Amino acid sequence: MPDLFRKKKEVYLVSKRVNDSQTIVGVAPTFRAAYKVGCFNLAISKPNFNERQARRKRNKDKEVWIFDYLKYQGFEEAFFSPIGEILKIEKIPVLRA
Repeated sequence: MPDLFRKKKEVYLVSKRVNDSQTIVGVAPTFRAAYKVGCFNLAISKPNFNERQARRKRNKDKEVWIFDYLKYQGFEEAFFSPIGEILKIEKIPVLRA
């Protein structure tokens, strides 16, 4: 089976932030895969950005923060709350050996 990251120069890093700790959830070759993996892993039923909006924001700001809009009213509540969970998707370059 061919390697998905063989010719990729950049990949998407998906990480979640709970309280003050940030852990890596996974790595994906495309933004669509990263978005779906992240939303599935954090059980986000109604994200604050849909996939297209999140992609545009990531292209503009180099990273995007996604949270469940049904649980938290805004970014500050999801980011700074002791029970808050938030998802971060960013693009990182692939380093070849």
